[in-house]
Amino acid sequence: MPFTRLFQACWPLHKGMNETADAPPSPLLPFEEQIRALHGSRTFFDPRAFAWTQALESHWADIRNELDAVLCALALLPGFEDIQVEEAVISNDRRWKILPFVAYGHRVQQNLQRCPATARALALIPGLRAAMFSIFEAGKTVPEHRGPYGGVLRYHLGLKVPTPEEQCGICVGGDIRHWGHGQSLVFDDTHPHHAWNHSAESRVVLFVDFDRPLPAGLREHNETIIQRLGAEPFITDAVARWQGWEAVYGERLNAAVGAFKQR
Repeated sequence: MPFTRLFQACWPLHKGMNETADAPPSPLLPFEEQIRALHGSRTFFDPRAFAWTQALESHWADIRNELDAVLCALALLPGFEDIQVEEAVISNDRRWKILPFVAYGHRVQQNLQRCPATARALALIPGLRAAMFSIFEAGKTVPEHRGPYGGVLRYHLGLKVPTPEEQCGICVGGDIRHWGHGQSLVFDDTHPHHAWNHSAESRVVLFVDFDRPLPAGLREHNETIIQRLGAEPFITDAVARWQGWEAVYGERLNAAVGAFKQR
């Protein structure tokens, strides 16, 4: 099967990066079964198994300061579904807002320049594939869904977490965790998962996809697949939509960030 057709099957364009829990099996299932043989059915991973997480946590206050500047223009920011339209299957109210930095080989230079401390922190992550500020506005919930491919793991760094922390959480394969300021979560998003913010304020994490640690043979195969992924329309179209957003709202975001820095 040609790679384009393969990815259309693995990441159906009407579902996007997040498949609903009843999606059909991926054609990459044999490869993913090899991955499962290494890590089993583990949902969450110990962040300390990834040396870079501690370094990233040490920068969380600087990242939070840049986030606070961006949040001055919260009303301008797009909903996830505005940029990656396939996300509308799980979020269509523009209350899951994003500020993207990296998307599978595509760097959003404007946002990396707006948030240089965040950019420096992201450079610490080996195998970084995607990164963004992920903002759940007050009362936002995202229903059960799953990521389509096990060759990456998902990382969250808590940046703005309402208290008590139990108001916000994520359930992955039946296991529940809560975010904390400057604290890391690492999980396998191919398990069915859902998330919620039951508070009266926004919850924000630094949201990252990074390469799952694999032995050499599987790692090379994984790299080939991920490189192809970055050329798929649901990635390239999303990058183009961000640039369209940037053309309309970028200067207003710059003004808001600049005003915050002048305080």
